[in-house]
Amino acid sequence: MKTESVKGRLKEVFVALAIVMMLTGCLSGSGTSGGASGPTLSSIAITPTTTTASLGAGVQFTAKGTFSDGSSSDITNTAIWTSSAPSIADFSFGAGWIFGGAIGSTNVIASTLSGISSAPTAVSVVPVVSTTTPTGNLITGRSSHTATLLANGKVLVTGGNNNKGSLLTSCELYDPATNSWTATGNLITARESHTATLLSNGKVLVAGGLDSSVNPTASSELYNPTTGQWTATGSLATKLYAHTATLLSNGKVLIAGGSAVLNEYTGTTSAELYDPTAGIWTTTGSLTKGRTNNTGVNYTAMLLSNGQVLLAGGGSGMDLFDPATSTWTARNPTLDSKEYNTFFTLLTNGKVLIIDSSGNGSILTQLYDPTTDTTTATANPPSYTGGASIVTLPNGNVLTFGGNLTGNVQGVFSSSIINVRTLMVRDMYSGASKIVGASDLLTKSEAETKDTATKVGVTAVGIGILYCVSTGNCKK
Repeated sequence: MKTESVKGRLKEVFVALAIVMMLTGCLSGSGTSGGASGPTLSSIAITPTTTTASLGAGVQFTAKGTFSDGSSSDITNTAIWTSSAPSIADFSFGAGWIFGGAIGSTNVIASTLSGISSAPTAVSVVPVVSTTTPTGNLITGRSSHTATLLANGKVLVTGGNNNKGSLLTSCELYDPATNSWTATGNLITARESHTATLLSNGKVLVAGGLDSSVNPTASSELYNPTTGQWTATGSLATKLYAHTATLLSNGKVLIAGGSAVLNEYTGTTSAELYDPTAGIWTTTGSLTKGRTNNTGVNYTAMLLSNGQVLLAGGGSGMDLFDPATSTWTARNPTLDSKEYNTFFTLLTNGKVLIIDSSGNGSILTQLYDPTTDTTTATANPPSYTGGASIVTLPNGNVLTFGGNLTGNVQGVFSSSIINVRTLMVRDMYSGASKIVGASDLLTKSEAETKDTATKVGVTAVGIGILYCVSTGNCKK
């Protein structure tokens, strides 16, 4: 029995050795077929042969293996990639993809377990170079205004505060084709903290806000891009400011929440629908609790793919509006989002990303599923601060940027990582504006001023932290 046991163990050892030899042969580019040796890997060449990477950006390398019979093939995914200085740049994002993590230089090679290696390739990681293009100043510097992308590609800026104690009726148009601002028709009523909604017919509906007496107003008006003029339309049933406005799938506009009294922070439960055809407002049920954007609380309205509207922020839980029944229901009651540093954004997969920074350094990031009314934990950003902006990019990823930044900004992402468009940054006090390229760094003061970021096209950023919805999207 002992002899058979020893023979059995020896047999297992020989089988294991054979498997190891076969695997080693595969990794080195050699193999066997019918007892005959195949071509063996003789050299590896990687491209590019030298390169520069921007801080926070990535560079894709490829490896080509040449074999003993003169043939060659791409071995990028099977090669072993190493960096001589991983703290400067490493391959943590995947095969052949090197990411610049710090300023400096490193050498990279591709190799196999059999000992075949490429010649080292030098990689220099350098600071991001700004490609900012001046676009001229706004005619009037302003804050607490609105900016709406029109169907013709221009951007309409309306009202606001001139930061000298006066509210504005003036409006301006930005033309991306000429990088210039021009005046357009004035609002009938000076206002700030209002909403502006692009309607299905191409007109813009402005509603509510604080008037020149710094009182909430119920007035609304329509802008016609063809004539550049404003006309009065129906008034809200409730005087409001710091509310939300959402264009529904049926073409109507839903106004929800806000503050009905100056310096009122608990928010109203009122909700109204605007009918562009009739030009009138009608009440449509009540929120389950008051919500407002007053004092900078991030109260958000999100149009879901099923046509319903989800309200989040400005209080605990969420509210869901169903246009088919004109009813409101409470959702996710355990969520507490009363603070200004809780942010919500609707993802392309229908879920809602929630980032909550308590202000003491702790971060809680969750995914909310409207279909199941449940939240699950997800990865936290490396750093996050209150007052930031958050946007969903065309590729489905999410980018946060700006906020009350201190010290060194973490997470600088360029167009080699994500396909972004442009961001227009305007200084709220001077009125100066500029277009920021996808690889630009915003200055600290620009990044801290959330209200001055006007999205042109879809989105764009310089300083930011990228949240990847699915693995791999970070490097596309």
